[in-house]
Amino acid sequence: MILSSIASVGVGTAVALLLQIVLWRRAPSSSPRMGLLLRLSVVGAMISIGTCFYLVGPEVFVLVSTLYLYALVMIGYFFVYAAFSRSVSITLMIQLAGFPDSTQTFDFLREQYEVSSRFESRIELMRDAGFLRMDGDCVEITRKGRILVRATKVLAACLGTIFEG
Repeated sequence: MILSSIASVGVGTAVALLLQIVLWRRAPSSSPRMGLLLRLSVVGAMISIGTCFYLVGPEVFVLVSTLYLYALVMIGYFFVYAAFSRSVSITLMIQLAGFPDSTQTFDFLREQYEVSSRFESRIELMRDAGFLRMDGDCVEITRKGRILVRATKVLAACLGTIFEG
């Protein structure tokens, strides 16, 4: 039965990831699109449960186990996806790997980051999400942004760390 659960999670995860690849290639965006990713994971969960139901029948314990296992896989994937899609470190390493001998001066890399549009795109993402308001040359944090900052500070305090980007 556990093999049926694992196989079902594999099928649901594969479908969700394939859908993500197809959608991301059809409509590239600098936005991480976490809402769409969540909807795709729900589709994958339904496919996992359907596959499990097909394999073992209406055994509630196995179906719930499959759902929990799928949720664990998707939560892990969300963290990995978010980390890689917005990682400055990964971006810098990709740039370094493109140079002969994978070497470049620190000043060159700093200049590349300073002229990058990533800063502006992140400001736009935060504005579009309602965390910031822009007025001419001024950027102001909104009430929604302050709530996020407070929640982040509480989480960081619980973890005994600070968050840096």
